[in-house]
Amino acid sequence: MDQCIKFYNALAKYYDDIFPAPLGKKKFALKNIEKGGFVLDIGCSTGETTEYISSQGYRALGIDLDQEMIRIAKDRYKESDTLKFEVMDMKTIAKSFGEEFNGIVCIGNVLPHLGGKSQIKEFLKGCYEVLKKDSPLCIQTINFDKVKREHIKELPLIDGPKVKFERFYSIKPDSDIVKFTGRITDKENNEILENTVDLFMLENEELFEMLKEIGFEKSWSYDDFNRSTYTGNALPLIVEAIK
Repeated sequence: MDQCIKFYNALAKYYDDIFPAPLGKKKFALKNIEKGGFVLDIGCSTGETTEYISSQGYRALGIDLDQEMIRIAKDRYKESDTLKFEVMDMKTIAKSFGEEFNGIVCIGNVLPHLGGKSQIKEFLKGCYEVLKKDSPLCIQTINFDKVKREHIKELPLIDGPKVKFERFYSIKPDSDIVKFTGRITDKENNEILENTVDLFMLENEELFEMLKEIGFEKSWSYDDFNRSTYTGNALPLIVEAIK
């Protein structure tokens, strides 16, 4: 099996151990969505947040490009009229849906995996097109302004009972690309898997300007899912924009 595939299969297997979804994170987007609304969870991974949204009285569709993530989600949660999972490229949502969603959730640092400013802007346009009027787009990404300003080379270690996940950044001078290396240590069999991908470091102000240019009426930025006032000093960047 290809090393990259092995890495992401291992990541899928232990995703919920590595990235548990606290209640505040799962509830964040629902503040501005009326009960019964249709919510799209982009980059849903193993479906924990998607299932929670459905359990709270909403219709929820979770999409992810990774087939193993979606397989786990479908095995773990029973699909129904209000809960669906689908393998889908986030860049194709405008071709796949009409103006039908009452909210979009895109958390888990998905944006940097797109290939640059133009792809990110096209994705955000797609989100705008499939959202109904007065509906929110909720994004969580990395605050790359802080990463570049403080020359951050390593993210906090995640060390759980089953797996250890180490994360490293390597930034070339005067570049918007960071090489992200993830190293998974499976404690059950002592296997170590490592993979490196390029991430695009969109500046915060550029993201805010894109949302405005696309037509989002209002937007707010936060340091965390508790809606703490945005300072630019937190490692996460949480953004909520209303069409």
